Formats: sequence, structure tokens, C-alpha cells
Amino acid sequence: MIELSPKKLLKIHMDCLFTYQNERMVYVNEPWGCTAPAPLLMIGHTTEDDILYRFGQAADVDFIRKAESLLSSGMWDISAYQKELGINNGSQELCFYSMSTAVDDTNCRLLTNEDAELLENMFKGYAEELATAQPYVGYFCDGKIVSICRSVRKEYGHEAGIETLPEYRRRGYAEAVLKCWTTAVRQQDYIPLYSADVTNIASLQLARKSQYALYASVFVLG
Repeated sequence: MIELSPKKLLKIHMDCLFTYQNERMVYVNEPWGCTAPAPLLMIGHTTEDDILYRFGQAADVDFIRKAESLLSSGMWDISAYQKELGINNGSQELCFYSMSTAVDDTNCRLLTNEDAELLENMFKGYAEELATAQPYVGYFCDGKIVSICRSVRKEYGHEAGIETLPEYRRRGYAEAVLKCWTTAVRQQDYIPLYSADVTNIASLQLARKSQYALYASVFVLG
């Protein structure tokens, strides 16, 4: 797999997060199907200072005009966009990717339909994702599945989604399932992606411990 630039990675990230119509974001692109509407605006700033953005289908002409005025000025301050566009809600995330093949933990493996009952016992409702969110990895401990990592957004890039039972956190299991999932995604010739809110210190530390490299910061409005 060839090395990709931060700008290309950001485009891959944006492509896998949402479905599109006429180059506008329409819905959240979850592999099991979703009708959650896309945000009004997503802006990404790479580590090489490239800025990419996408508008949601619901963004009107006035909203686009104001946003593009800020974008053309090179503004990178979420509060400035919120103030100018009259939007209170918004989030900012850091985006990571991995080009390495991690060493798998022997307690981790890909989950199949045969694991559905055990998975459902530990993570209510998550067994429904088994068929569509592959690669889907589980960590086994004490006869239970205690941590999972699966593809929660899928296109050329796969976005990791991780869950760990509260009583099994801070034991390295999330790192183990992320590394195992990373290997599985790369073996299928897709790009493993990981993003976390800028305030989620534990999630950011997990990315770095798992040998994921930062390539962009993004914020989402509306």
C-alpha cells in the first residue's frame, strides 16, 4: 500500500463519514444503514496546512456564502464559525491513520456469527452489526468478550469504533483490539482511520500508543 499525503487521507476520511448527493453530505455513512442527517459543514485542516471542506444538503445559500468568506480568509477557529454562522453546537476532532501492520494479541480475533450470542450478552445490540461492520474484532477474557473494535464507517477508508466493558478498562484491551482490527483492515487493502474528540484524552492516547499518526484536525458544525 502506497504512502498517502495528509490531504488525500483527509479526503478519504470525509468520503467514508457521509453519503453524498450532488457533492453535498446527506447522511451519516454507517455500514448497517443510517438516516441520521449529515451536519451543515465539515472542515478539515491537515498537518501540511491544506484545508478541505464539505457542505451538508441542508446548508442554504446564505450559510454557504458566510462560511466560504471565512474559509477564504484561512480562518481556523471553531468559535469564529459558530459566531458568524449562528450555530451553537459543534465538535472538533483529531484524525489519525495507520500504515503499519501491528502484532496481534492472541486473545483477539475476528468475530463471526457464531460469536453473536456471546457478543450480545456483553454488548447489548452490537451483535446486529456483525455482518456489516467487518472487520469486527473482539478481545476474550474470563470467558467473555470484553472489548470490541469494528468498522463503523466504510469506504476506501475504514473508521474504527471501539467499546470496552467499564470493569475491563485501563488494562490495554482497547489497544489490543485496535491493533488487531488495524491489521485486518490493511490485509483487505483499506486504510485504517481513527478519530477522537480533542477533549477525549484517553482516546487520543490510545491512538498514539497504537502507532497511529496524526494527519488532520476537523470540526463539524450543525
